[in-house]
Amino acid sequence: MASNIDGNRNTASGIYALQKNETGSVNTASGTNALYSNTDGDSNTALGAYAGDIITTGSNNVIIGYGSDPSANNASNQIVIGYNATGTGDNQIALGNTSITAIKGQVAFSTYSDKRIKREISDGELGLDFIKKLRTVKYKLKNPADYPSELLEERFSAIPGSGPGNVGFIRPEGDENYYNGLIAQEVKTTMDELNVEWSGWSKNDSDGKEGVQYGALTVPLIKAIQEQQEMIQKQQERFMEQQEMIQKQGKMIDLLRLEVEKLKKD
Repeated sequence: MASNIDGNRNTASGIYALQKNETGSVNTASGTNALYSNTDGDSNTALGAYAGDIITTGSNNVIIGYGSDPSANNASNQIVIGYNATGTGDNQIALGNTSITAIKGQVAFSTYSDKRIKREISDGELGLDFIKKLRTVKYKLKNPADYPSELLEERFSAIPGSGPGNVGFIRPEGDENYYNGLIAQEVKTTMDELNVEWSGWSKNDSDGKEGVQYGALTVPLIKAIQEQQEMIQKQQERFMEQQEMIQKQGKMIDLLRLEVEKLKKD
């Protein structure tokens, strides 16, 4: 805290931690160069060498892991956890870098859905039309060192041609597994074609990377099943009506046959 002027209640542990802080207060920095560039950001917590070192005026961020940073130097309320992890936007949580292949836990993650925290409630419009237009794909993941420049993490940016050779960093092993899913850009195109919004599609503020929340597909799938059931019900009703008509016509044919036989006898 060599530059501190009016900042107070700060805690710095490690060489150059909070080095440029001037008026920022209630910050905690632990690790070499943690929160190094912070000047007047408040209530930031950074744990790990170089953690949060790009923050200058940002506040209320939690940055954990070597070289981890929020999406911008004025970030607000971002939680970033992991080695060289990068935040995706304000009021968002980022877990892990691009080498992470799975996030696991003992129980399912629950999303608050209490009526008391919602407003402007109306029937959902996304259903069968939306689901029918989605293209499912099978794919392999690119090596994160081969991402295009706008998505390339800083730890790979010095690798010539996004290949091996960056001193201090090892190119991750390629993932040869096949995965099943959707293409986020195609999902957005479908949304635009139908002129609808879907909360399951997202785009990072930091790098423009698009994503899909597969769990959010449950709601339009429920609607699609309901719409299909209505169609099936109507088809069943038409079928029953046709069966009744066939039975009536059968009875009329039987009566006509009896009349014909009676006329023949006469």
